[in-house]
Parts: sequence; C-alpha cells; structure tokens
Amino acid sequence: MGRVSAAVTVSLAVLCAACAGSHPARTGTVVSPGGAASPAAATASPARTPITPTFRFDVGDEVGIEIWQEPDLKSSQRILSDGTITPPLLKSTRVVGMTIDEVQDRLNKDYAEFLKFPKVAVRVASIHGDRVFILGEVKKAQAVTLLGPTTALQAIAMAEGFDEEFANRSCVRVIRRGPDGNPLVLSLNANAIYAGQDQDLPLQRGDVIYVPATGNANWSRSAGQALSPIASIVGIAGGVATIFLAASD
Repeated sequence: MGRVSAAVTVSLAVLCAACAGSHPARTGTVVSPGGAASPAAATASPARTPITPTFRFDVGDEVGIEIWQEPDLKSSQRILSDGTITPPLLKSTRVVGMTIDEVQDRLNKDYAEFLKFPKVAVRVASIHGDRVFILGEVKKAQAVTLLGPTTALQAIAMAEGFDEEFANRSCVRVIRRGPDGNPLVLSLNANAIYAGQDQDLPLQRGDVIYVPATGNANWSRSAGQALSPIASIVGIAGGVATIFLAASD
C-alpha cells in the first residue's frame, strides 16, 4: 500500500476540490498527482450510509479454502464451467452464484462428514469474470458483469440508476488500474454527458464506479466505507483498494 498512498492521496485531494467547485472536472480526465488543490468546503447536505454490493462467485473465479488446524486440506479451487469445485476429500460441489458466507457454510457441512467441528475459511483468490463494481449513491450498488462494450452510465443504469435525492451526477468517479499498475482516478460529469456536451467512458474489467453524495467534501472517506467490506475483492479485480483505504485512514 505504501508505494501508491502518497500519490493517491494527492489525486483524491485534487478530485475533491474539482468536484466541490463550480467547474466540475471534464469527462474522462485523469487527475494526476501534480498541481495544487484548495480545500473543499463542507456543506450541510446529508448523505446516506453507502450500500455495498453482495459478491457472488462466477465461473472462472478462484476460491481459496483453509480449514483450521488442517493445513493439508488448504487449497485453491477454480470454478469450472459447470459451476463446481472439488475441495480435498469432497466430491464436486456447486458454488456458482453463492456468496462467500454461503460457500463457507456449505463446506462446513460437507466437511463435518470427515472432521469434527470443521472451521472453514473461504476467500476470493482471484476474479476472472468481466465485472465492474458500482458503489455509492445509486439505487442498487452491485457488481455488474460486462457482456459486451459497456460505458460508465450504462453500468449505472444496470444498478437501477442514480439515487435521486443524494447522487452528485456532476462528479462520478471511475477508478481503474493504470498501465504502470498504479490506480488511476477519472472524473465524469453525467449531466454534461446527458446534455450531449461530453462523452461517456468505456469501462474495463475490474473498474470501480463510485457516485458521491451531493455536498460530500470528503468523498474518499465515504468511498472507503462503501468499499472496505469488499476491499480484497476489488483489489484483486482492479488493483484499486489502496485508493480508498489509504485515503480513509
């Protein structure tokens, strides 16, 4: 986390200032860590608690499995095309479409046939679906599978659109892994796009779209609250968890 924290923190400060002012950042503009930013003034606008999407395993994802005091049974299982994995000692088990907790409960029950009081821990070892994550002030925060070329506003529509009361449409953020491996933060003005004054942004697998609340001066902290429950997942998918976690500390 240390190698990108300083640069990311400056990038976030620039974004906050750009979106809090009267001239939002231009669509698709990458905000680099260069240049100074004036502090954004807080407003009285309230913001609801960010909603986090529920991650569900899909074909191609890799499931990490560990069992307390059973190191020989530790494994990493790729979900096959039929939606199953085959952990040590067990027969094929269907896990596609299940949450981490659901897979963990299922394996605890299955391993109870061989072990006394098994304690199974399940994690997302890697993500191989073409998914993006929509967080913040949308009606239904979620992970969306890209079935073809998709733009940022199309993905937000898949999340049932902006929250009408709280969403700051003029400063939507898209976070992705840059060519050098470091995270990039891009800013979109949805109002300008709808008015035909700017262009929408094509998405890449692993992108995170974050819609801040209107008047939210410290969007990075709210974003950190929204992302932290799935930080490891998003970090694997797009290498962007460091942005929110560094800025939220």
